[in-house]
Amino acid sequence: MKRNIHLFFMLVLVLRSASIHAQESTRYKEMKEPVLTKPPVLRKFVEAEYPKEALSKRIQGDVLLLLDVDENGKVVNVQVLKGAGYEFDESAVNAAKQFEFEPAEVDKVPAPVRIEYVYHFRLEEVETEAKPPARCCLVKGRVREKGTLVPVPFASVFFHDISKEVTTDEKGRFEVEGVQPGFVSVTVKASDYKPLTTVIEVIEGRIAETEFMLEPLEQSQYMTIVRGEREKQVVTRYSATERQLTTVPGTFGDPARVVMNLPGISRSPYILGLLLVRGSYPEDSLVFVDGVEIPLLYHFMGGPSVLNPEFLKRIDFYP
Repeated sequence: MKRNIHLFFMLVLVLRSASIHAQESTRYKEMKEPVLTKPPVLRKFVEAEYPKEALSKRIQGDVLLLLDVDENGKVVNVQVLKGAGYEFDESAVNAAKQFEFEPAEVDKVPAPVRIEYVYHFRLEEVETEAKPPARCCLVKGRVREKGTLVPVPFASVFFHDISKEVTTDEKGRFEVEGVQPGFVSVTVKASDYKPLTTVIEVIEGRIAETEFMLEPLEQSQYMTIVRGEREKQVVTRYSATERQLTTVPGTFGDPARVVMNLPGISRSPYILGLLLVRGSYPEDSLVFVDGVEIPLLYHFMGGPSVLNPEFLKRIDFYP
């Protein structure tokens, strides 16, 4: 009998607990928040005008907007949450006001919503045409001994850019293919010669021909190498213009006597018509008129020169 009583009380407690849970579930359903069953979908996008100042300075930007979209999908209000400057904000707001959306649905019923939208301002990238790969070139060359110009056979020629090595033939010649255009580093080695590392230029579409000079490690006891600078020939010229040929005092209008007043020329004694240039003999100096030699510059007895000043434009004197 006692066992049945205990079971009865346990059954009452279980039923009581189930009743409480049912009441709480009903109350939760009554207080449940609305659920967004369909988000708004942008149906009409309006491109914003790119600010001129930003365009000239090649500046890009992003504007974060807060959009209020009504139950018909129209944008009724726009706020800037994070601007980008350079008039990006105003341009983005004006464009966003013209957006059209498919209405959002709350509990499967069209309803107004508030969403965030980022308007990106991007510059169009200019597509550059990809250049075709450069064609490989052929390099021909010769290795010779410096000074004697004797061909160096069986020399090693290594091209660093393509990691390729070739050997010269009995005449010191070599060929290598597959060299890329541009400046190429080359190392040349041979027994009894100092190694040489240099750079050659390879032009696309052309056969590059080059020559390498190797310096021997030991010179012959009968050979002497003299190093020095080549003497430069300096040509000095003095010119007398047409006006100077007839107006220099003491020349009596004789253009040849004008030359006697130039540096390095001595006046001939008495009335002799001679050109004494830097103490040399008169016959060591030559006179040319338009490339034709004049054997006798003066008339006999030292008279005036045979040059008529009216026919001369300029006299060039090379001492």
